[in-house]
Amino acid sequence: MHTATLRPRLSVGAAATLLLSLVLGVMSAPAASAAPVATASVPTVSASQLSGYVTSVYQDLFGRQPDPAGLSMWTTSLAAGAPRDSIAGAITASDEYRSGLITGAYRDYLGRQPEPAGLRSWLGNMAAGMTIQQMEVGFTASPEYYQVAGGTSATWVRT
Repeated sequence: MHTATLRPRLSVGAAATLLLSLVLGVMSAPAASAAPVATASVPTVSASQLSGYVTSVYQDLFGRQPDPAGLSMWTTSLAAGAPRDSIAGAITASDEYRSGLITGAYRDYLGRQPEPAGLRSWLGNMAAGMTIQQMEVGFTASPEYYQVAGGTSATWVRT
């Protein structure tokens, strides 16, 4: 009998990188204030540090180095003032990242690799706004999962 296990989709390092991105993105946003406020100087970030950040995100999310075009695009965006949380959000909205999530759901819930049409369908749904949780619900509510889980209501509930 197959038992589905919900597994985190991000490594601890990836979660830390994204959390850091959110904190830095929020902290770098200008605060609205009626009275002038003394501000601390913001440290200058070098191109090397920006490319290091992008490389870390790629390592955490994809387990690989960024391709030269991606590294250049994201580093240039950061240098132009794009917040890190926006960059991290754009990377996690990529087909590459979402394909990994979908492939993991196929493996975890159905015990197999996705077929090309199924992968394209899930990618299209996610591009249209489907959340990760909604995708996972779609898998666990599918007739195929029901069969993998034993084909009866009792075994489906136990898995």
